[in-house]
Amino acid sequence: MTPSLVAGRVQIRPPRTADAEQLGVLNRQLGYATEVQELVARIERLSELDEHFVAVAEVDGTVVGWVQAEQRFSMETGDKAELIGLIVGAAARRSGVGGLLVQAAEDWAADR
Repeated sequence: MTPSLVAGRVQIRPPRTADAEQLGVLNRQLGYATEVQELVARIERLSELDEHFVAVAEVDGTVVGWVQAEQRFSMETGDKAELIGLIVGAAARRSGVGGLLVQAAEDWAADR
């Protein structure tokens, strides 16, 4: 997938439980084997946590990546947001999808 092929076709949105199977495929590409039912439970739980941001990138009905950020508070920095997960599927790498996901997380952090 080249940048010109995905330009304007990427939808960044919250994950849905129906995405669990595709998210599992992406996770396995990086060696994280997670059962579909476990991913469903994680999606449901994360949707309830205000200090977490999770989004997927979808191209033509297929989830091709995901990002997760977390709001944290520490003695050193006070409030901050930290990117804690980013996966882009092999076919969508170097297409700009990762940058769009990171931008979505940055936008979420800036609004907090």
